[in-house]
Amino acid sequence: FENCTSLKYIHLPESVTSIGSDFLSGSNAYICSNTDTCFAKTYASRKNIEFKICNNEHSNTGGEITNPSYDATNSYKNGIYTYVIEDGNATIVDCDDSAYGNITLPSVLDGYTVRRIGENAFAFCKKITGICIPSEILSVGKAAFANCSELTFVIFPHMLLSDSIQNKKIKIEENAFVYCEKLSCVHFPAYSADSF
Repeated sequence: FENCTSLKYIHLPESVTSIGSDFLSGSNAYICSNTDTCFAKTYASRKNIEFKICNNEHSNTGGEITNPSYDATNSYKNGIYTYVIEDGNATIVDCDDSAYGNITLPSVLDGYTVRRIGENAFAFCKKITGICIPSEILSVGKAAFANCSELTFVIFPHMLLSDSIQNKKIKIEENAFVYCEKLSCVHFPAYSADSF
């Protein structure tokens, strides 16, 4: 969430045990969690970032760009999404620039479970204002939402639904939300992630 200058706060679950050094670099956001005996508070203290205990304020709220990080000849289109098949699952690798407003990403595309948002997949989607990420998605690639200049909120899943992936955590790669200057709310419910 580097250089997300409008980010007000980020809610981190108690399960987080690792946070990268540039996690909130260039942002004035504070960190909140449900308890003050968590790694997030320790990290905030070390980095001189304000920390708060969560309250109701922190609940859920509800030109063509190309992506060179995938081979277009092996991709499929479904609505505004372009995806590839990896290990029997779908990875969203691109999104039409016609996408706008608040979007709930699909959990299934043409019968394939969506497990990953690929590198640069939504980069420069300048009309998207909010993203809800379904519980099936386990990975958000590098710069996946970079330069989404109108993006104001991101909501990660409450819990993983499938028993086969129940103990896995969401992985968010570096610069996933870099230069999302209007991003003001990111919500991570309990046990959705353990490192950033």
